[in-house]
Amino acid sequence: HKDAPMFSGAGYEYPPDFPPGGLGLTSNNNGKIIASRAYFRSWDPPAPGDENPWPGVQGTSHGVHTAGIAAGNVISDAVVSGLELPPLSGVAPHAWVMSYRVFYYSVTGDESFYTTEGIAALEDIVADGADVVNNSWGSGPYSLGGEFDPLDQALLNAHAAGVFVSMAAGNSGPGGGTTDHPSDDYIIVGATSTSGTLASNRASVSAPTTPTSPTLLNRPFGIAEFGEQLEPGAEVSHPFRTAVSVDPANELGCNPWPANAFQGRAAVISRGTCAFSLKVLNAQQAGATFVVIYNSAAGGEAVQDMAAGTGADQVTISSIFVPRSMGLDMNAWYATHGNASALTVSTVAFQAGNVPDVVAGFSSRGPGVGNVLKPDIVAPGVNILSQGYAPGTEGEARHLGFGQASGTSMAAPHVAGAAALLRQIHPDWSNAYIKSALMSTAKYTDIYLDQARTIPAQPLDIGAGRLDLTRAADPGVILDPPSLSYGLVPNGTSKSIQVTLTSVASQPETYTITTLFTGNGFTQTTPLPGFSVTPASVTLEPGQQATITVTFDSTTSQGLGDNQGYIILDGATYDAHMPAWARVTHAQKLADVLILDNDLSALDPVFGLPPTTDYLDYYTSTLTLLGYSFDVWDVDAQAGNEFTVPDVTTLLAYDAVIYFTGDNYIPVLSVQDMDRLTEYVNSGGFLLAMGQDLFWALDAAGPDAGNFFYNVSLGATWLQDSVTNEDPPTLPVISSEEAPAAFRNLVLDLSASAADGADNQLYIDEIKPSTDGTDPNRPEEREPYVSLLRYPGPNNLERGIVAVASRDQPSLEHPGINNLGRSIYTSFGLEGVNNVAGATSRAELLRTFFNWAKDEPVVSITQTLTATNSKLVAFEADMTSEISDATGVSYRWDFGDGSAFTAPTSSPQASHTYEVCGTYTVRVEVTDSYGNRGIGELQVNVQAGCTTRLMLPIVMR
Repeated sequence: HKDAPMFSGAGYEYPPDFPPGGLGLTSNNNGKIIASRAYFRSWDPPAPGDENPWPGVQGTSHGVHTAGIAAGNVISDAVVSGLELPPLSGVAPHAWVMSYRVFYYSVTGDESFYTTEGIAALEDIVADGADVVNNSWGSGPYSLGGEFDPLDQALLNAHAAGVFVSMAAGNSGPGGGTTDHPSDDYIIVGATSTSGTLASNRASVSAPTTPTSPTLLNRPFGIAEFGEQLEPGAEVSHPFRTAVSVDPANELGCNPWPANAFQGRAAVISRGTCAFSLKVLNAQQAGATFVVIYNSAAGGEAVQDMAAGTGADQVTISSIFVPRSMGLDMNAWYATHGNASALTVSTVAFQAGNVPDVVAGFSSRGPGVGNVLKPDIVAPGVNILSQGYAPGTEGEARHLGFGQASGTSMAAPHVAGAAALLRQIHPDWSNAYIKSALMSTAKYTDIYLDQARTIPAQPLDIGAGRLDLTRAADPGVILDPPSLSYGLVPNGTSKSIQVTLTSVASQPETYTITTLFTGNGFTQTTPLPGFSVTPASVTLEPGQQATITVTFDSTTSQGLGDNQGYIILDGATYDAHMPAWARVTHAQKLADVLILDNDLSALDPVFGLPPTTDYLDYYTSTLTLLGYSFDVWDVDAQAGNEFTVPDVTTLLAYDAVIYFTGDNYIPVLSVQDMDRLTEYVNSGGFLLAMGQDLFWALDAAGPDAGNFFYNVSLGATWLQDSVTNEDPPTLPVISSEEAPAAFRNLVLDLSASAADGADNQLYIDEIKPSTDGTDPNRPEEREPYVSLLRYPGPNNLERGIVAVASRDQPSLEHPGINNLGRSIYTSFGLEGVNNVAGATSRAELLRTFFNWAKDEPVVSITQTLTATNSKLVAFEADMTSEISDATGVSYRWDFGDGSAFTAPTSSPQASHTYEVCGTYTVRVEVTDSYGNRGIGELQVNVQAGCTTRLMLPIVMR
């Protein structure tokens, strides 16, 4: 924002090669800001007040905050909530800033951006000559990245063009496999704490004397979501009177008070029985000008904000919520000092301090999608003070003051600013050199996962460690690659990675190379089991290169699961390190299928519920009939443990996982359990989730919901709780209109008949695919979701969808995939399916699901007619699959000469007329009867009956 102090243009001039006024939308440029562009969608324009290249009245401070962290000016007169701050600045305070606004508040309330805008911005960033780009955004752990992810490919292209790319790891921690952006090229940044945190909201008893008890001094408080809000940066005193002194029988304040009982005073009332707002309203009507509510015995010392309830719209005074000990001691204070008692409420900010170098709980963890070691590095991202998010302000003023925010969004610009400094110090360094220098010099010891600093952080938490800019400019040696990611290593095998060492020191240096394991603590380090380095010592002259080999041997490792630690280079002058990670997997699968039983039948006594039916036999008997081997894991029996599902290494030992919920609607799985299932799917597993009320069992509507798992990994959006209006189904479940051909003949009987089903399907949720790729405004977005089954009843909100599938598919436009996973989710349980004549049996249903998941179309092309004078060439496509009944049903052709792709046809044969001689790559996209696609290609040399073009240079003088 041009008017924000951290981006003031005073004293700045534009770069010599820039036009006057800078680039793009010059109204936001001022010499510090040298380029400004915005990417507003024509079909969803900005809301009024947000039409500019800077954030407006409803826009977020996210961009100004992150830009301030990376490159904000030195500010010596900043004030936050009444607290005068010492000088603050961004990491690279004299760097120019270039603003590319892809996030904006639209007329529909959408604050996201989409692939088209992101690619356009990255193209402009490269063309405008940026040196570093910070990306504090992400979409969660789904994409493998690379050429078949257009937005990620644009990031890689920016990197290849010389722009250093810093990416936020995401805020989906602390579960494993939650890191966004898996690329090896750009740098991925997690978040840690610092020693500083600004806080406000302290209350103290202040009259008639200053108390000595700590329970009455500088106590934290919560605020009310109703009534008059407290003024930020202010300190106000209130004489107070306690409710118990007025009427001991009304200590909770739920009944009206005598007139003027608290006239001109603050009322002190206990929590309990009635709504917070009713307590405040009753006190207000008795003359109170302020209210203090203290916690109940059950709540104790916890502090919270107070939600609106009864009478909230009539409350006009302010109120706060304090710990129980403070309220009780205020009662005692008033009993001693009477009407001389007073309370001082302060909203002036103060330095509360914090425990430094603790990985933020929200910081996403590795491995990244595709089983790669991520994040690369961590940096401060907890309560970071910068431009924007000014407390107590509204509208555009929020962006012009200063405030705190947390997230890996705040960590990534620390690294971006550091990269800008290194680029200035070493203009000849490549992006890879800068990345290595930042990582090899990071602090990797004394970084913890908990506030008590007892659990040491490991590479999957912090990568190479916490950014240490004091060492990065002079690392001594460059490591390529800067981290060692072995991925999945079957038990009994080994894998080696070669690392190139390049000296950037000014004198010779000899490095002793060892391994280090810190998992048992930073004072009890040991060599890292399973990892070895050859040679064990390297001497490098200035500018000299050498190669070392780091081998991971699973037979001498710590065994199944994650093996991680560091490779240490110890020199007389310079030290360097790199993180290393390998996941040892089972050499052979444990069974075909793992069943996760979450029907609550093992937990009835724990929850005090009536006996719940155990539906496991419906699944085991059906799998047995189909010839699949299986193991069973009782999720409910693990309730109360840190995890209720197996670790990912165990999950990966099965081709498929079936998760079912029966009649259960009570959440047992945690978000981290769902992270494990997401990681399993992202690694190529097949997940079949079945159950009425499964949406509720996953707490997908809760405040800490596993929405990513439900909406992305399962690909569903919930519409309503019962597609049958809580009655037994009377109609058959049939295929949806867009279901693949193999699903078209499915007809399921879920009725309350006398057949062998469970007669329990009263709460079949109506769902729909999260997205289906049919949005005409976003044709570039790839959507892997498809509806499979629907209930054609009268109670449908939309189409009555009760089953969706998720599987990324290749196409002529995108000949590869960016996610390996596949899942099917049915909002009914297998136990509800009746094996009756004329309907699909449970075995037939599961066979269809498993065939869909196992089906891998392999496509080839045969040239059946060679070009003659007619210029016509003919082709025939052939598709094979390990699924015997999979057949080709749709064919699209690309004849490789620039002509338009053909429309889908049911024939495997095609012909094309080539006007120009040459060699062409012919491709065909085949969709088979299970809806899965394969791409085949053939090189064809056309020489007969066509025109030969000779391209000659033109030389003019």
